[in-house]
Amino acid sequence: MKHVFWMTALLSGIVLAQGSPPQPTTMVGDVFLSRTEIAMPGTTPHVTTSVVASFFRGTATLATSTTQDVCSVVRDGSGPLGLPNASSTTPVPLDAGTPLELRTAQTPYAQLIRTGAPPHYAYRSSVQSLAAPPVGLVLNIPGAAGGFPAFSGVPVPVSDPPRLTTPAAGESFTLKATFSWSNPTKDPNATVLLTGIADDSDAMFSCLTKDDGAFTLPAGTAAELSGLGFESGTLTGVGRTVSHTVRKGSAALTVRTFVLAMGGS
Repeated sequence: MKHVFWMTALLSGIVLAQGSPPQPTTMVGDVFLSRTEIAMPGTTPHVTTSVVASFFRGTATLATSTTQDVCSVVRDGSGPLGLPNASSTTPVPLDAGTPLELRTAQTPYAQLIRTGAPPHYAYRSSVQSLAAPPVGLVLNIPGAAGGFPAFSGVPVPVSDPPRLTTPAAGESFTLKATFSWSNPTKDPNATVLLTGIADDSDAMFSCLTKDDGAFTLPAGTAAELSGLGFESGTLTGVGRTVSHTVRKGSAALTVRTFVLAMGGS
């Protein structure tokens, strides 16, 4: 494997309730379940699953569904590979009570314990690496007086990695290639992440696109990669994020599930 790097997908999709206009958003919550599988030839895949959460004062600043492809390009060692979606403001954290619970109707799955001294709250699983998430997970948040409100029975979305049909696993591609996958959700609240590295240079890219089953590199990204000596390359990671947003009063809670399959030549 030439290179392995982590990428957090962008927040995707806020679904507003139908009917009366919702109250302006003043509190935002984000619960992020991430499952990553790293496969190297001749070895057993290494799988990690984690859950984190954050709550803060803010307006409806969560990214909406992807309407255009967003890509980032770097040369190895020149800096982190990221996507241009960061906010220029520092959020004010909120207390949401403790613990947060993820469970099925029959079985507890994970507890997220509040850490940090006020007001620097953070929430992480009490177990460093979790088992594969079961079907039917829901989220319960106890809430806190003067902080983020309680939520109960919020469904945790199910996600699985895109199954690429072209290029085939380990197969090189050119900058004009069309990437396709056989299991698109076509969900406006789902996004697909593709990461790759050049065969003969250190140029790398990361692209976030809508989950419609096909993607080609934007012309500007292809030109930038070409300028870095990228003639052909291989994918290093393929992932999908599915999100679900619910509201209570002025609070908007987004639950995201991200799955990422990584490997290399």
